[in-house]
Amino acid sequence: MNTASPLAEIAVNQALRPADSRRLLPIPNAPAPPADLLATFHYRIPADLGLSVGHHVWVDFNHRFLQGIVVGLNDTAPVAEARLKPVGGLLHPQPMLTAEQISLARWISEHYHCALYDALNLMLPRGFEQKLRTVVTLTARGKVTRSDMRLVGPAQRTILDLLKLHGELTLPDLAAHYRQSRGVSGEDGSAERVREVISQLAARELVELTARLDSASVRVKQARYVRLLDDYPEAKLTGNQQRTVAALKALRDADGWAIAGEVQKRATVSIAVLHALAKKGIVESSERPIRRDPMTRTATATLREFLEASGAATPPTLTVAQAAALRRVLDCLDGRSNAPGQTLLLHGVTSSGKTEVYLQAIDHVLANGGQAIVLVPEISLTPQTVGRFAARFPGRLAVLHSGLSDGERHDEWQRIAKGEADIVVGARSAVFAPLPRLQLIVIDEEHESSYKQDTGVRYNARAVAVKRAALLGTRALVLLGSATPDVESYQRAMTAQYGLLEMPERVGDFAMPPVQVVDMRAELRSGNASMFSRALYEGIERTLATGKQAILFLNRRGTATFVMCRECGFVVICPACEIPMAYHGDEGVMLCHRCDRRTYPPTSCPKCQSRKIKHFGAGTQKVVDEVSQLFPAARVMRWDRDATTARSAHDEILGRFVRGDADVMVGTQMIAKGLDIPAVTMVGVVSADTALYLPDFRAGERTFQLLTLVAGRAGRRGDPTTVIFQTYTPEHYAIAAASAHDYASFYRQEIFFRQDKRYPPFAELISFVYTSSEEAACKLEAERFARVLKHGLERARIANADLIGPAPAFVRKDNGRYRWQIIVRGLGLSPLLREIVAPHGWSVDVDPGSVL
Repeated sequence: MNTASPLAEIAVNQALRPADSRRLLPIPNAPAPPADLLATFHYRIPADLGLSVGHHVWVDFNHRFLQGIVVGLNDTAPVAEARLKPVGGLLHPQPMLTAEQISLARWISEHYHCALYDALNLMLPRGFEQKLRTVVTLTARGKVTRSDMRLVGPAQRTILDLLKLHGELTLPDLAAHYRQSRGVSGEDGSAERVREVISQLAARELVELTARLDSASVRVKQARYVRLLDDYPEAKLTGNQQRTVAALKALRDADGWAIAGEVQKRATVSIAVLHALAKKGIVESSERPIRRDPMTRTATATLREFLEASGAATPPTLTVAQAAALRRVLDCLDGRSNAPGQTLLLHGVTSSGKTEVYLQAIDHVLANGGQAIVLVPEISLTPQTVGRFAARFPGRLAVLHSGLSDGERHDEWQRIAKGEADIVVGARSAVFAPLPRLQLIVIDEEHESSYKQDTGVRYNARAVAVKRAALLGTRALVLLGSATPDVESYQRAMTAQYGLLEMPERVGDFAMPPVQVVDMRAELRSGNASMFSRALYEGIERTLATGKQAILFLNRRGTATFVMCRECGFVVICPACEIPMAYHGDEGVMLCHRCDRRTYPPTSCPKCQSRKIKHFGAGTQKVVDEVSQLFPAARVMRWDRDATTARSAHDEILGRFVRGDADVMVGTQMIAKGLDIPAVTMVGVVSADTALYLPDFRAGERTFQLLTLVAGRAGRRGDPTTVIFQTYTPEHYAIAAASAHDYASFYRQEIFFRQDKRYPPFAELISFVYTSSEEAACKLEAERFARVLKHGLERARIANADLIGPAPAFVRKDNGRYRWQIIVRGLGLSPLLREIVAPHGWSVDVDPGSVL
């Protein structure tokens, strides 16, 4: 323990939030004053309390007991030491975070505009916090003072009366009784007002506050273990003692300690049989900790066995491109080559063997005593990836993702912190895994939008990984991999900010599957009004006849739709913003989510006068119904969020499809990610246009990425394959490039669009969204805050920045609250966030993954 410094610098939970700025705005139309979200507070370290950086502690903060993390040890403080309070105590005996993690949290807090404690909390295991209650009681002086009510005011008198009646109360209970007793609400009855009154009473030593700590919400799981002590003469066991024989055999097979429940299952006996053996001194019994292992789930375990049987545990011979890419990675890891910023972008077509490069790079890291993190998008949707890593590195893998229970996450985090796992595979939060010898961070499908957190602390795991590696210095490398790299990542590689590795061909000399683009306008003119073109119908029919499997992809996001003419492909565009207008069925109007232009949908096409113009949007269930009607004998499976609400549902659906229990799978974006099913020889995209016309500057990129990845699910084993894109706009560059598997062509046109319209990477974006139950109030506040932002840009002296909006957000109303949005666009925007604070009701998203 480091106790040389007498003062602890602590980030305190709930000490400051962006929303607290509502107390800092006395003038309705004045610009918001700045607030330091990085603020920390100094406390004296008691002589008997050994503290280190990273310790989890509790402190007295303005007469509330709050939890905090020690982020520094100092000899001096910004205020006189006599005014400092002592640290209350330790909540965990060992430090929870390292100095490197704390430095990373400071960067996250500053860059993403969040409280420092919230950034630190990202790195802590779920359930680690213990509920800390502030309990208020009367002092001896308070009991005496209460008898002379002339000495206190009415609010103080109420508090003293309540404490006299109840003896002791927690702060929330005291606030509730206070409101009920005085019949007040709003600010007069707020918890903040009650804390103010209690502070006054505490200053006069009329009440005292004590901390009461509840047990942690997640505990170490215990199980009953048994083991055989003495051999038993089985020959003498007859008749009804056969159950004892079975139990003894199961115990011998276990060869040591075994979980009692598992022995019962193997021997088909009750716990009473084991109890009887324990009484005879034959069996020893003990309560012991047990790990909640997510890899033991039936579906995942079955998939792992499948992968092991298929040879995934044995490293294959690398192709020339794989070997060249791996050589560059190992040179960087060993210090023989300095990639720009120690970040490499591995651009490899689908089925080019990127995962094998990851596996062999990790094997090299482990052989040199290092550790690795592998991020995958939405891990519950990619169990094959987890299975491949588990098969290659048995016993050395930990998984972290939102699909785990709190207990599973707790146990995995503990294994990682104790050094019992050297590889962590997980979704975006796994980037914070506490690996002490971290040398490699792999981000598979690095273009994926799910790496951006869209609630709470809105960090981007890719940016955090690059920053974490930079903090570790030259001993850490970030390896980004994708068949369709994020445009911003590829531009960094083109400008030598990242190193670039290319794998342009598939493993095994299998060609990329040919793609047939079907113009649905021509289908309609020929009399086919079905959602399936003739080519798609024939492709499904042919696939079923050969006993193979088909995937049908529906590229649809959300419920809002665009309006398109089915005759000529015309789409209603906002004339001022040049983005598609969204149709809102609840009002029957079309709305631009940039400038708030509104209009009614046309009854006929303005371009060709056809009356076949309508809003688009079809759900997966409708596609399932259509397939079932056209092919009654086909076994059809649906894979989307509505079909995967239960835990392990993703694993189970994929397991059934791998086993051949279904002929056709219908799904959304989930089926585009990480699937490698040998029997799939047909992939059909029902509507390639839907995401293309969302009012988001990344719509073209998202469409290209999804279509390319969906097409890549086919033709991985050399069998004749069919890939069909159905579209009303075959001429769009995103669809044309995806059908040709031509990333370079797409990138050239997309990067020109971004530069022309001043979108990332040629500008930074900050999104501000305000919500209110009243639409008029929402609009007024958005307009007021737009003026605040303009003043902030002037004070920060940020040139060439502009505002997009205010306007209704794409999702105009959510959970009964209206939403208005302002986007700040420019370069070097970080000083703006030091000039202003978003008032209560506003959310701030730096580098938003989407502007919808």
